Amino acid sequence: MYKAINIFVLLLVFAPLNTAFATESAETVFNQGIDYLYEGEWEKAGTSFKKAIEIDPNFQKAHEYYQNVEFFFFERKEEILTEYRERIKKDPQNAVLYVLLARILDRNSDERIELLEQAIAVDSTFTPAYTQLLFAYHQNYEKAQDIFSKGLKNQPHSIELLMAQAGLFAFKGEPERAQDLSREIITSYPDSIDACGAYRALASSEEEDEKRIELLEKTMTLMEQTDFAFSDVYSNLYILYEKTNPQKAVALAQKVTQIRPPFYDRRAPLFAYQFLYDHWIKTDTTKAIDVAIQALNSNSRDFNIYSYLGFQLIQIEREIPLAIQLLNKAKKFSNPGQLWGRTHGSDYPRSQSEYSKTSEELDAYYESLLGRAEFVKKDYTEAIQHLSSAVGKMGEPALDAEGYFWLGRAYEKIEKWDNAMVAYANSLAEREDKNVRKFAERLGSQITGLKTSVPEKKVIHIDELIAEVQIKKSMPAPDFQAETLEGKKVSLSDYQGKVLILDFWATWCGPCLAELPYFQELVNLYKNDPSVAFLTISQDRSKDVARKFIEQKGYTFPVIFDTGIGQLFEVEGIPLLIVIDKEGKIRYKHFGFDPNNVDFVRLMKKEIQIVLMK
Repeated sequence: MYKAINIFVLLLVFAPLNTAFATESAETVFNQGIDYLYEGEWEKAGTSFKKAIEIDPNFQKAHEYYQNVEFFFFERKEEILTEYRERIKKDPQNAVLYVLLARILDRNSDERIELLEQAIAVDSTFTPAYTQLLFAYHQNYEKAQDIFSKGLKNQPHSIELLMAQAGLFAFKGEPERAQDLSREIITSYPDSIDACGAYRALASSEEEDEKRIELLEKTMTLMEQTDFAFSDVYSNLYILYEKTNPQKAVALAQKVTQIRPPFYDRRAPLFAYQFLYDHWIKTDTTKAIDVAIQALNSNSRDFNIYSYLGFQLIQIEREIPLAIQLLNKAKKFSNPGQLWGRTHGSDYPRSQSEYSKTSEELDAYYESLLGRAEFVKKDYTEAIQHLSSAVGKMGEPALDAEGYFWLGRAYEKIEKWDNAMVAYANSLAEREDKNVRKFAERLGSQITGLKTSVPEKKVIHIDELIAEVQIKKSMPAPDFQAETLEGKKVSLSDYQGKVLILDFWATWCGPCLAELPYFQELVNLYKNDPSVAFLTISQDRSKDVARKFIEQKGYTFPVIFDTGIGQLFEVEGIPLLIVIDKEGKIRYKHFGFDPNNVDFVRLMKKEIQIVLMK
C-alpha cells in the first residue's frame, strides 16, 4: 500500500499563511479558542475564532480555524461557503477573502484556481495566493514555474515562496538545488520558522546518521524557540538515537509525551507513545504495558494513542481489560473535530474529509477491535455482537476483511459453520489473503462430512461463494474518457461486453513497481483472448515520466494519464487493481501489493475466469 505525500505538497500544506498581524486583543481571543479546542469545547472555540475575526477582519489564521471548526465539528460546509462568498461581495478588494474561500473548495476545482488568480489580481504581492496556486499546479512543473516567476517578481524576498521553490525543486528531482535554497534560507533567516523547515528538509536528504542528528537537533532547538512543530523530527531522532544511545531516545520520547503540541500537528505525543511501547516490547513486556497505563492516565485527547496501544495489547493477548479501557477512551475522543487533529489540522478541509475516516467508520473500527478483545477473552457471543456491527462499515477493504475474518473465527468457536463460511467469503471478497483462505478451505473440508446447513457446493467451492458475495456488492463503474500515451482515445464504453482490468499506479510507488511485472505476465496470458482487456492509469506528474518508464521496462499494456479518473473511482492509495465485468460493474478491488501474501497471477486468473462465466 502506498499513499503519496511528497515534500513539495508538505511544504505548501504546512506553510504559514498568516501574513497579516493580528491585534493583541484578537490574538488573545484566538488563543482562548485554541484552549477550547484542547478542552473539547467546540462551540466555544468557534465563537472565539469568530470574535477574533470581528476584532481583526484580516486575521487569517483565525479565519482558517473558524472555517475548520465549522466545517468539521458541525459540518456547516454550505453555510461557510455562502458566508465567505458574501464577505467577498462586501469587500471585493480584500485578497485574503479570496484565498480563504479557495481553501475550502476542492483542490482541483476551476473555481478554486479562479479565486486564487483573482486574489493576485487584487494584490499582486499577496504571497499566500501564490503558494496556494503552486499547490494547485504542483503536478504541472511549467505552470508552477510560471507562477513562481510572477510571485518572485512582486515579492523578491518572500521566504514563503523560497521555501515553496525548494519544495518544487525536490519534487522535480533536483535535490541539489533544493538543498542550496534551504541553506540560503538558513543563512538569511537563521531564527525563523522557515529556517526550522529548511533544517528539516536538509536532514531528510542527508545520508550520514551523525549529520542527520546534528540537523534534526538544530531543527528541534528552533521548534522550541519558535513554538512550531514537526512531529517527524522527534520520530526520526528516536530512530537515530536508538542505534547508538537507546536511553537518550527513551528520555526524549518521555519528554515529548508531556508536551502540548500546536493544534495543527498533534502527532508528536502519539509517535512518542508508539516508540516507547515498541522499544520496550522487545525486551521488557512489563514496561511496555506501563507505557499503555501511562497513556490511559494521560490527558491527551488524541484518540490514535489509545487505539494504537489497545490494538497492540490485543495482538499480544495481554492485559485485555486494559486494552478495552484504551479502546473505549479512543471512542470517546473520536469525532469530526478529532479527525481534524488526526490529519494535523492542515489547511485543506475538503481534502481532509476525503482522506480521513468518518466518525461512523471509526466507531465501526473500534467495535471490530472490541470484538477481537472479546474473542481473546473467549466470550465468543460478545465478540460476534461487536464484529457483526462493524464489518462492512470501516471504510477500508483491509479493515473490513480483518473484521470478517475474526467474525468467522468466532462463529467457528460456537460451531455455526455456515455463518463462518459466509464471513470468510466476505473477508476474501474484500481482500485476498493466504491465511484467511487456509481457514476457509480447512473449514470447507471439515464440514463436508458434517452435513451442516451449508450447501456442499458452497463449502467445496469457496470461490463461488466469494463470487456471489461480489455480485451482491457490485456497483456500476463510472464512465470515463481519456487518451493513451500513444494518443488513442478510450472510454469505458469501448470495453462493453469485455472483462476489463484497471490498474492505478505511478513510477514513484514502490509497491506498484513490484506489481507491474506480474501485471505484464497476466497481460501476456490473455493477449489472444478478445473477451479480456487491460488498461493502466498512471498517476505520475507528467506523461513523459510514465512514457519513459514504460519504454525502459518494455511493458506492452496500454497506459492512460490520470486526468480525474482516480477521483471517479475514489482512489485513495495505489496500487489499486479493479476488475470490471462485461456489464460494466465493479466486481473486485485489490488495494496494495504483497507478493508474500498473494499469488497475484493465480488470483487474477481465477477472478477473471469467474467473471467471464457469470
